[in-house]
Amino acid sequence: MISGRTMEKQYLENFYARSENEIVVLYGQENVGKTSLIRQFCKEKDFFYYLARPCSEKEQIYLFGCELKEALPPGSDESDSCSGIWSRMLSVKAEKRVIVIDEFQNIVKNSPAFMQEIVRTARDKWSNQPVLFILCSSSVYWVENLMVKKLGEAAYEISGLLKINELKFLDIVRKFKKYKLPGCVETYAILGGIPGFWEFWDDSVTVRENVCG
Repeated sequence: MISGRTMEKQYLENFYARSENEIVVLYGQENVGKTSLIRQFCKEKDFFYYLARPCSEKEQIYLFGCELKEALPPGSDESDSCSGIWSRMLSVKAEKRVIVIDEFQNIVKNSPAFMQEIVRTARDKWSNQPVLFILCSSSVYWVENLMVKKLGEAAYEISGLLKINELKFLDIVRKFKKYKLPGCVETYAILGGIPGFWEFWDDSVTVRENVCG
């Protein structure tokens, strides 16, 4: 289990366990551990992951479609539109599919139809299987201040909103077990609660050696 993320993973598991289709927005600053949490949550589940780029709607659909063709078995070529992407993805039978769209604000900003298609798919009780949409973003300001206005009525269809915060001091104590308390205090003062930075830190050497290293 990811250190310090037990409650966040259980939050996602609760939505996954529901029989209905769900839409969850997961957000937090870069390197805070969103991708690691998603990777752990999706383990042994039927899932599809797509990282949205800051590009035009046409190019986004093309890139999405290309990755979809690589991830799924051969089938009809329907991945040339938003609706076609979801139709193609859900054409493959699964107990429940998890669809992760990372940095989804890059799509929403340039494609008004994107969220409407997700809502339409989530409302469709006759699809081949239930689906859990996880929309991720590292743009905290956009999610907290601009997202609802941009999504309009589609925002009411969001089932859950989960902010991934920095980890606590106790988590760094658990992570760097070779350090005594003063070393952990110094490390936390330098790295903060951003686990993405922790991966470059080695507790087999001193704090000074890590900094100067």
